[in-house]
Amino acid sequence: MTPMRSVADIYAAARAAGRQPVSFEIFPPKGDLTLETAHEVAAELADLLPDFVSVTYSAGGSGNRQATADVAAMIHDDFDIPTVAHLTCLGATEESISRAIDDLKRKGIASVLALRGDRTADAPAAEGPFRFAKDLVMRLADEGFCVGAAAYPEGHIECTDFRASVAHLKQKQDAGACFFVTQLFFDNSYYYRFREAADAAGIAVPIACGVMPFLGKAQIQRMVFMCGASLPSPIIKLLAKYEDDPGSLRAAGIEYACAQLTDLQQHGADGLHVYTMNQPDIARACAGALRASCHGAPYLTWECAEGGLLHSPNALVFGHHLQDGTMFSKLGGFIDVAYLDEHTPIQIQTPTEKASLTVLAVDRVNANRETARLEFDTALDHATWLASVTAASDRNLSSAGFDFDSVENVVTLCTCSYSTWGNERTLVYCAIEMAD
Repeated sequence: MTPMRSVADIYAAARAAGRQPVSFEIFPPKGDLTLETAHEVAAELADLLPDFVSVTYSAGGSGNRQATADVAAMIHDDFDIPTVAHLTCLGATEESISRAIDDLKRKGIASVLALRGDRTADAPAAEGPFRFAKDLVMRLADEGFCVGAAAYPEGHIECTDFRASVAHLKQKQDAGACFFVTQLFFDNSYYYRFREAADAAGIAVPIACGVMPFLGKAQIQRMVFMCGASLPSPIIKLLAKYEDDPGSLRAAGIEYACAQLTDLQQHGADGLHVYTMNQPDIARACAGALRASCHGAPYLTWECAEGGLLHSPNALVFGHHLQDGTMFSKLGGFIDVAYLDEHTPIQIQTPTEKASLTVLAVDRVNANRETARLEFDTALDHATWLASVTAASDRNLSSAGFDFDSVENVVTLCTCSYSTWGNERTLVYCAIEMAD
């Protein structure tokens, strides 16, 4: 198993590629949720290829610290997806934090979201060495973790002073935080105002937008009570419209969150973080909305092509998946026939060449499949690699109902290695429609 990538590295790579990371949050086993069920949820989320998954911790430190670390390690070990373990410090001692740090290190966790924790009704006043989140941030940073912290676009429920919230954010950054995730909000204007103020205050690390769909009246009332989130008039109208129709209200809540995420993406948010509530259909809907927000056909450039755009006999290589994941997200089948109907021709351009390609079939290969003849991450001879993907395209075009020999100018687009899938590749078999 490869070492876990840190969130700081993920954001740096995404920034260099001109895209915004998409991440999901789940909570660990508690009550009726078993570790087996958590694994099933994680498997469905992994199919969406998130940049990372965060695993929460109970309010007031109520007993699932071990489960948080276990689930975070399981997701990385079983699905090769980076994770972030939440850790709270309310009521913590030096000894308890040291034990938690040792456990996180043993399990290979690279990134931790440092939180004070929500006060429970009977929680004592904050005291000891970790009174505030910034104290935990500093300790974790000293231990070598990539540390994240919470941001509050509308102010913390215990401190609604907007300027104070921004000042607290700067203190966390100065203590060692290298990324932030916002508390949920339903009105994007609060985030845009907060982002401007954070920039002015010298916040230089990414601030991911935390978005949670509202699924019912009781849930949204609880969120407003716990977080102090404002309800814009469109949500109030939806609550009234579907007061007696829970199913429609749930659908409207997910649709609202999808529109919220799309708007944030188009306005250049640093990252998009979905609070899934352990419901994969929410993650699928949100990921689908982000993919669909791409204008027109995918536009690709690549740097690692062998022989140029049109000169390689049956193989083109380009970089990691697109900014919004349009081509390489949720390819569930060995041959994804639905892909053929859902995508417009692929537009590819280099400084000297361009082409329009029609998708014929899609395949995913990795070291565990018969079609994977080689380890793509090793320094192999290009001719051997080319022979492998050519053979795969020949076989799979035939199984998809295509006569390989009858299609002129067939090319195979092959991704570079997914950071989240080890040496798995997506092969997209295309026919050249136009080139000049």
